[in-house]
Amino acid sequence: MEEMGYTANQYAIYRHSDRNHDHIHICASRISLDDGKITRDSWEYVRSEKIIRQLELEYGLQQTLSSKEKLNRAPSYGATATNRKGTTRIRAWFEKHAATTVNQNPTN
Repeated sequence: MEEMGYTANQYAIYRHSDRNHDHIHICASRISLDDGKITRDSWEYVRSEKIIRQLELEYGLQQTLSSKEKLNRAPSYGATATNRKGTTRIRAWFEKHAATTVNQNPTN
């Protein structure tokens, strides 16, 4: 937690095995108990994956694929084509139109 910048924060760790593998979930408050400042969470997911890989090696844990290495990843909420109201999301619209534009106007 300290490597992620959570030096004086409250957090809870829950370990369970509802899947084929034992794993944990961490829920942390970003508010520091020392000074009340907010812990920076910019690029937290990327930073945490680097730390996870180090811990896997250090403790001889099963190595898992990083998010970039996973091939069958479910699309994110922002990447899905439509929301509950049937409106196209901006990201999905952009991806569709950017691909069309690139295909119609390839660079040399």
